[in-house]
Amino acid sequence: MAIMKLDWLGTHNQDIHILSGQASNNILDNLRVTEPDGTTHTAVDYQEENDIPLTCTALFKGEPDALGIHVVTARTGDVVTSLTVRADALLPPLSKHNFLIELSMEENGETFSTVIRIHIHKEVRDVWLTPNPLTAHPGKTLTPGDTDPTVYRFTVRAKFDDDVIGDLTQHYNVTWTDEQGGTDHVNAQGFLIITETDNPGTTHTITATLPASLGGGTASATMRVAADWEDTVLRKAEIIPGGGWPGTIRPEVVPNILFLGDGFAAGDRPAFERITTEMVHFLKKNRLARPFDLLCTSMNFWRAFVPATKRGISVLCEVYTYPENGKLFALPVLPPVEPPDSGKWNLANLIYAMGLPVARNGAAHVAPDDLRAEWKVLVDVPPAIIDDTNIISDDLIADWQSLATRTFIEEVDNYPGLSMGDPPAADQKTRTPMLEIHGRRGRRGGLDRFFSNLEGQNIPFITEKLEANDPQQPRQLPLGALWAEQLGFPFDNTGLIILVSSLPGGRAQNSGTHITVSTQNGWLKIPVKEVGGKLELDYPSVEVKTDPDIARTIAHELGHSFGLGDEYVEVESAFKGTRADLEGHANLEGKKEVTEVQAGNLVFVPKKIYWNWHRVRKAAVIEGTIESAGGNRIRVPVQLGDGEQFGNNDPVLFRLRVPGEILAKALDITVSDREFKVVDREFLDPQKKDHVKALIIEPQSGAADIPALQIFEPGSLLFIPLRDSSLDPPYATMVASNIQQKISRDGPLYLRPTDPSKLTEQVRENKDTQVPNLRGVDLPICFKNKPRIIGLYEGGAQFGHDIYHPAGLCMMRTSHSRKTGFCAVCRYIMVDLINPFMHFQIDRDYKKSYPK
Repeated sequence: MAIMKLDWLGTHNQDIHILSGQASNNILDNLRVTEPDGTTHTAVDYQEENDIPLTCTALFKGEPDALGIHVVTARTGDVVTSLTVRADALLPPLSKHNFLIELSMEENGETFSTVIRIHIHKEVRDVWLTPNPLTAHPGKTLTPGDTDPTVYRFTVRAKFDDDVIGDLTQHYNVTWTDEQGGTDHVNAQGFLIITETDNPGTTHTITATLPASLGGGTASATMRVAADWEDTVLRKAEIIPGGGWPGTIRPEVVPNILFLGDGFAAGDRPAFERITTEMVHFLKKNRLARPFDLLCTSMNFWRAFVPATKRGISVLCEVYTYPENGKLFALPVLPPVEPPDSGKWNLANLIYAMGLPVARNGAAHVAPDDLRAEWKVLVDVPPAIIDDTNIISDDLIADWQSLATRTFIEEVDNYPGLSMGDPPAADQKTRTPMLEIHGRRGRRGGLDRFFSNLEGQNIPFITEKLEANDPQQPRQLPLGALWAEQLGFPFDNTGLIILVSSLPGGRAQNSGTHITVSTQNGWLKIPVKEVGGKLELDYPSVEVKTDPDIARTIAHELGHSFGLGDEYVEVESAFKGTRADLEGHANLEGKKEVTEVQAGNLVFVPKKIYWNWHRVRKAAVIEGTIESAGGNRIRVPVQLGDGEQFGNNDPVLFRLRVPGEILAKALDITVSDREFKVVDREFLDPQKKDHVKALIIEPQSGAADIPALQIFEPGSLLFIPLRDSSLDPPYATMVASNIQQKISRDGPLYLRPTDPSKLTEQVRENKDTQVPNLRGVDLPICFKNKPRIIGLYEGGAQFGHDIYHPAGLCMMRTSHSRKTGFCAVCRYIMVDLINPFMHFQIDRDYKKSYPK
């Protein structure tokens, strides 16, 4: 057994709020250890099974019992079985309002750790539900006596005596009732329930009651029942201009990408259309997006518009406010980052060590020197560091004090219900809040009901593909079924959904079932206004301009849907997983997969590199059964349009390919062990000699073996290889022969520094060009192309070590660079999946940086 990570079950990483005189639940109940194979254990069980102790350290002076705070651990032998926090009923005048607890386990010399934040208050002053009202869409058609327990629920917010606002929705034993005091329209967990008597527009009053340990306060809000999507006018999806080529390609045979907006008001439709048009235009026209500029002729781009009740999306993370030019803005609060051993601190470091400020810590109340004096009493940081203005400057303290205004923005009641960020949690790994479907709204499954009734303007219906032995007739389905169901088509479209936020900012992601993006990337300042003592979004209009960086991000995120994994690093630990953990990521390979023990030494074996496929000069997709063409000749039916590029005497090989499946490891792909040559072409119209429908080939030597070739079923490739006489068989591969020799001798072309002092900011932020170590290799290319050479470069899947990607420059690693496109391997993967005909173009591109 081995530890891969130490983290929390579900949302149990969120900040914990307790009142003085009260205690938390057992925090360790939800602390988990994950092994490389994905197996999880409770931290308590893992300690006992492996004799590895858990260390718990609270970050306040005199812990675990000081300042009126008690961090209590219970043990059975050396195993820590329980961790609770209790606060005295009467706290001293100077005490901690919040602090982190560090939890760590050490195994084989490597430390795995996480944190959780505890807040201590005296009382709850106010409690409310947001948004109010909240619209719930039915998830099914109700029959008499039936109910629909939806996935919608209100967010519970509470304001404490120190002006801190907490999210108490989950894990606080909140009691839920409807206007009758029962649970007909809300269950014990707060999920709203629609009954068959609820007509569109029906409203119900939902009440949340806090437990006695939090004062027992109540809050009510309105649940509004929406019309079932089946009973509404069908929405229309339209092809984005230039997003279907030429016109609309049959949706059943190509990838179909759907853009759906969130937070665009009715009058914002022109803005949404322009934004999505610009996004598709980038993919079609910009060379940085290659191979999408080549593949856009082999896919459809659609969009659908649902007007929002209010501009923007729900912001779930804490924000702090500041005025600027007479307006009020909000910024997300940074997650804490452990301070460095030496050197200057930043704001995230100060949050980690000192906690978050409360209203009394604001600049209007406390001077920097007074705060320094308080910190010496409250935290176990050397006084010399606290007093050193080169480490903790007065300006940094002022930035910290600005967080005393931190609060939340009221959520919005929109469809499909995107959100930015998460309720406060100290273990967040990214400073930029993530974009995602709100976990308390319809979630991804809630979209399927909408999609099932979405028609296309040009193609309203599609025909479901059924298995050959299915006696049913194929169903005619609305176009939207493409994104609601897996229909057995060559491409699974259910994950090709791009949800576009009107709120300009946040971090995009591909969750596997959908992609979330905004009109701008990264950090943002959010226009807000105060209404009734609470913050609301204040967007007068949608910014139409789309940052080119967003279009590159969309290319990166679509890359995930077409077989690519992240090549950047977020943690310095080593990847300990297996190939199964990298399923669907053909551009990543773990150390275990490319090494073996030879003569007692661990060596790298280039033939085991996942992406060491044959270079393909030209390719045709096989469309039918391979058969005899008489004598020693073989007839190979090919996809129309593919065969024109072949001429007589062209040398060809066969390669197994399964339509719609991501390319397998090079060693696992069956390639014909004999070479053939083209001897004739068969045309759709013999008189005009246009549209080649079959290639006639014969073996370069020996007799034709038709049964042996019939394993290359429809979808497989007939291709022209490039030769390299130094390899056996003598065909060039994506990893050139001289690079294979270099890797065999010296290992990967790039290794990430293990010494923290050598991890520059450029390296940490994945902004560096990974220049390969090519000592001893004679190269025919210029220096600027060296990072594009395909080999093994360390880092990927967010791990720093023992995992490799193909090149030193690639959009899957640095998608925000204005100069970086996809590497040759990533292009190869996507082209092979979507349209292998384009191999000729991307191989021509790779020739410029091929190191032989």
